Amino acid sequence: MCPNDCNGHGTCEFIGEIATDSTVQYGSVSDRQYNEWDARKNRLCKCDAYWTGNDCSKRMCPKGNDPLTKMIVDTMGGTTMEVEEVQTIAIHPQLHTDNHGYYAAIAGDFTLSYTDAYNQEWTTRPIRVATQISNTQVGGSTFVGDITIVDAATGSTITDKARRFNLFEPYDSVRVTAAAYSYVTTITKIECIFAMTDAGGASDKPCVVETLPRIPARAAAAESLVIQLVSLDTGEIGVKRMLQELPNQVIPSITVDETLTKNSNTYKVTFSDMANSGDQHMLTCKVASCDTDGCQPRKKAIKGWYRVALSAHASSPGTSTSLVVAAGGVGGAFTHLRSGVYISGGITAGMAQFQRFDTTVEDRTIVVSSVSTTTTIDDTLNLDAAYVTALGNSDTFTVSQIHDFTDDSIGELTGGDGNGASAVSGRSANVQSVLDCAWTTNAAGLNGLTSVSNAFSPTTIVVGDMISIKCSTATNDGYYKVSRVALDGSAYNVEGPVTAVAASIACVIKKITPSPCTVTETQKGTSELALCSRHGNCDVQTGFCACFPGYFGEACSLQTVLV
Repeated sequence: MCPNDCNGHGTCEFIGEIATDSTVQYGSVSDRQYNEWDARKNRLCKCDAYWTGNDCSKRMCPKGNDPLTKMIVDTMGGTTMEVEEVQTIAIHPQLHTDNHGYYAAIAGDFTLSYTDAYNQEWTTRPIRVATQISNTQVGGSTFVGDITIVDAATGSTITDKARRFNLFEPYDSVRVTAAAYSYVTTITKIECIFAMTDAGGASDKPCVVETLPRIPARAAAAESLVIQLVSLDTGEIGVKRMLQELPNQVIPSITVDETLTKNSNTYKVTFSDMANSGDQHMLTCKVASCDTDGCQPRKKAIKGWYRVALSAHASSPGTSTSLVVAAGGVGGAFTHLRSGVYISGGITAGMAQFQRFDTTVEDRTIVVSSVSTTTTIDDTLNLDAAYVTALGNSDTFTVSQIHDFTDDSIGELTGGDGNGASAVSGRSANVQSVLDCAWTTNAAGLNGLTSVSNAFSPTTIVVGDMISIKCSTATNDGYYKVSRVALDGSAYNVEGPVTAVAASIACVIKKITPSPCTVTETQKGTSELALCSRHGNCDVQTGFCACFPGYFGEACSLQTVLV
């Protein structure tokens, strides 16, 4: 039994259970355990939030920073100024291990959970990802005119040939930006659907949004035109607002700085209020959908717009390493797409988008019934009907699809998106595709991947990074922690055993994270978080601080004015 049965403010736990408890009170790591003879004999109280004591009978009092101390003793024995806690939230696409496509946009919702100094966890309302879409970039300064803006007396209409408006929601506020052109408007209607004809084909409506207030017309042009979500529940405004609106003012004030690209959001959160002084518990981020009855807070998943790289057809079906189309439909249409760039790695059964960029401009929704790989260079998307018009070997097109991310997804550190460049090599500074790799092992344990031409980047990947490696032989494909990087670009050594492969093989190396949304401690808070700020007595019956003369505030962290 526990003393006083924990007074109704805690649970009675065996010490073996406390050893594996992962809550912030005990902070167990995954491999910590206690299996001695008394593991299931001795018990103690695990107190609820805001209660303490061996029998959970005492209320916790507010904590704060001592206003008289501004310096701390550092590890060298000297003194340095106290600093505030800074945590960085990074949202990236989920990992695709191949290099044949890329996520060119992200959207959806995420939530943040904060555990305060009294062991209570609080979860924000959903925060929108700061979505950006743009005209497709096919080179350093070369764009395809995907987006057209038409203005009329009843409002403006924006059409997107890449069919990405399903990343937005009705009544979203967006900023539309181009050279000498920047306007904020609100989406009043989204229509990005298709309808089947009697003949079994697809009759697409244009993918459009209607907006108010009106914005000037903009013809489809080869320019950098960007549409960005700017609603009050997105970006740095959304992160700051949702954290500061948590109950009981658990976070009275923070500062948030954002860095946004089309396939990543980064938010640097500084805990600037004295109520959150000292080393803070890490924020946690949830990316999965919570969109069923009873699930709270109700939210959609973070999702990404995945796109197979643009490609021109170069030869006959079945022999090209570029996208090609195989015949099989009626009336000159086609019922399946065949690809030499392994589109099955990213496109799955379900709705997808088809976009054509040759002399015949075509954008439409397709329904993929199945995906199959027929030869070493052939992937096939089998379509439900004759959706796609006949294509020649010199035509260029791409296929895209929106994917929901889950909490179990592995994330990819993209390092930027090259403004959404459709050339795969331009989509991320962190992706390396090397053709002359070999797996090596030695008695000293320096196992890893080598490059004959020293093609690895010694700065993109550094010691301690987690990476995904996928090679043409599939030998040793998986996730690794980097233990050594050769400065000449000849090798990445990794932890763990590998099988030697001497042949020159093609490999794709990507930096990864445990989730599409991660939180890291950029700067550890070094100010104090002391009971009543060391300038008052804690009344454990009421949970209030009785401040000493000259001090006031909930946690006695403020000084009265000296006259």
